[in-house]
Amino acid sequence: GPGAPGSDIAVGLVNGLLEAMASAPVSLDAENPQAELASLMESVLACRHLNDFGARLLDYWYAVRPDALSEWPPHQQLEWVRLAYVIKYGDLKRAPGPLARAACGLVLALGDGIRASLAAQSEAAVATLRQCA
Repeated sequence: GPGAPGSDIAVGLVNGLLEAMASAPVSLDAENPQAELASLMESVLACRHLNDFGARLLDYWYAVRPDALSEWPPHQQLEWVRLAYVIKYGDLKRAPGPLARAACGLVLALGDGIRASLAAQSEAAVATLRQCA
């Protein structure tokens, strides 16, 4: 709850992930991406602890279209997924600080990966328009 140790970090993690999710709503590989996004965002808001948050990171990762993160090298994607599994299954009593720092890093990396891919897609669209003009 509010005032509990780590509550500011938890709020920051949730806000960061929701912002990353909202920045690319059409990047989901779903029949109805908006509905899927809403469901994923609700599940993030319902997280009760860091392990839940790790699970929600993975849920989002597996819902994203592969091309949505095309600018992110495959080895970095693999490391991201591995670390998300560590957060999902990590022992919160033994390593709360390192797991929280790792979660922060994952959220930042995800946001950067999404932004880079969106920028590349935007540049490609502009180049196509220039060719047509």
